[in-house]
Amino acid sequence: MNAPDLNQSKDETIGGNEGLARQPARESYDVAAALNLVSETAAAIKAFDEQAAQALERAPIKVAHIRMR
Repeated sequence: MNAPDLNQSKDETIGGNEGLARQPARESYDVAAALNLVSETAAAIKAFDEQAAQALERAPIKVAHIRMR
């Protein structure tokens, strides 16, 4: 297994963030707001999924009778 070149990874990380440092404050705020919206949406989906699972657990189970030939 090849070990990662840590110097290369460090350079890529630093170089990849240069554009972020030059972003205007408004763009940074917009990005943070968008990430917050995505996070809130994911939390809402998770809560809905949990509620649906609980509803299914409470629902009576109806089994269809299948005739075997």
